[in-house]
Amino acid sequence: GYNQKKLVTGMTWIYGHPMKFLTLTLQRTRLFWFPVDLDRSYRYAIWLFTSVGFFGLAWMFIRREMAALLITVVMLGYSLVWSVIETDFRYRFPIYCLTLLLCGYAMRNSAQALLSRRELFRIRFGITLEGNGCTK
Repeated sequence: GYNQKKLVTGMTWIYGHPMKFLTLTLQRTRLFWFPVDLDRSYRYAIWLFTSVGFFGLAWMFIRREMAALLITVVMLGYSLVWSVIETDFRYRFPIYCLTLLLCGYAMRNSAQALLSRRELFRIRFGITLEGNGCTK
């Protein structure tokens, strides 16, 4: 039927133009994670959350969190479909919660690292950091 003909046409084009297919797929992947067709402030917020989320995912792997691999498989598996076929920001909505979860993970661990450095500073130099000034 119709779908079978379109599949054959598409696969024939892919086999005939492998580099063009790769280039288009990489462009769609970038647009899936970092969309450009949104209002500027909304676009930059999405880019920020996505970047921090990827940092959080990397941090999960560094800390050997069990969920890191599962989250990666879900995010990459889902995005791969839209990278090959078509991309639009609305297709990202079902997994956007994972981006925000990873963003929160990165923010929590960053805050924890800053607080522990502050505590090490206090212990090492015998200084209490309170209010606007330092007291010994």
